[in-house]
Amino acid sequence: MKLFSLPLITLLFVNVLLYAQAPTTWVVGTQYNSGSIVGYEDNFYRAIQDVPGSVGGTPDTLTDYWVDIFSTKPTVDPEDPPTTEPDTSDSDLGNLSPPEDDTTEVTPSPLINISTNGYALTGAEKMSAGFIITGSEPMNVYIKAEKSQEAGITPLSDPKMEIWNISRTEKLAENDDWGDHENISSIQSLESHYYPIESTDSAVFLTLQPGAYLADVYGSKGNTGKVLVAVNDVDEQSTSQLINISTNGYAYTGSEKMSAGFIITGTEPTKVYIKAEKSQEAGITPLSDPKMEIWNISRTEKLAENDDWGDHENLSSIQSLESHYYPIEPTDSAVFLTLQPGAYLADVYGSQGNSGKALIAVNKID
Repeated sequence: MKLFSLPLITLLFVNVLLYAQAPTTWVVGTQYNSGSIVGYEDNFYRAIQDVPGSVGGTPDTLTDYWVDIFSTKPTVDPEDPPTTEPDTSDSDLGNLSPPEDDTTEVTPSPLINISTNGYALTGAEKMSAGFIITGSEPMNVYIKAEKSQEAGITPLSDPKMEIWNISRTEKLAENDDWGDHENISSIQSLESHYYPIESTDSAVFLTLQPGAYLADVYGSKGNTGKVLVAVNDVDEQSTSQLINISTNGYAYTGSEKMSAGFIITGTEPTKVYIKAEKSQEAGITPLSDPKMEIWNISRTEKLAENDDWGDHENLSSIQSLESHYYPIEPTDSAVFLTLQPGAYLADVYGSQGNSGKALIAVNKID
């Protein structure tokens, strides 16, 4: 796995996928659907198939049903896919606790992932994720859009995805049902918990040169609903880095808010700057006056919140950044805080109970 320290540039999330649906504490005897996230003994697990309530054991021992979300990404060679079934065994991403003594090697703490759950509508109101690859070498990336598995929401059934250059002058790839993708063998070479949850979800595996790109997601039948979109670096060989993904999507209220999950690895606490902005796109309904809350991954502790960024208690830290990092409007929200290695959620919704399209971004501050 590539671990690297990123400069202050934008919002970045690479290497492994964190599902941004709200996790719950694991309860013995409970039935869970495929894709569910649970917390158990300070770790978090994703169900890779439906889990009957009658199944004994715990998530850390039931490897046929659960996978540790901090698993390392697999090595992928598109030219030589494995001939055996994908390995779904767990592997440790690394020590996520600070070193106990001075002899322990300190690992830099990069942000390694962000995936966003938000609403995709149609036309200009679709969900768009922008991402940047820096370096000098091409990179293999795996991008997927999944029907949201959260409870109490309207999911985007049968999402379709298109990959464009940043100016939208060239469509590089598209997919409706992931099993029909021309590079299906490359997707199948990933561990099975990387597969989209449903056959009608979309995914692409492609090699991209350094540059800026867009992933557009919308309902293939003109339908709308909540969807998860994520971009993953699955290239162990390339020295290039996937450094950015920013998401424009719709945020509503309650369980229909927009949620972004991100992971910090390593052993050092990390300063992060997170902002939620009213979307400035044309032809959409913007989320005026967005409010943001930062939570631990199990939602048992609220770490920060902000409505209007000028009122943030760490305003001086935000003002120390270059001015083009400031939120666009005074009613946009932002937080600046120091976090220990671990997994976190950023929830965004209208502070007045309103809804609309917002952009959410997470930045690592060196």
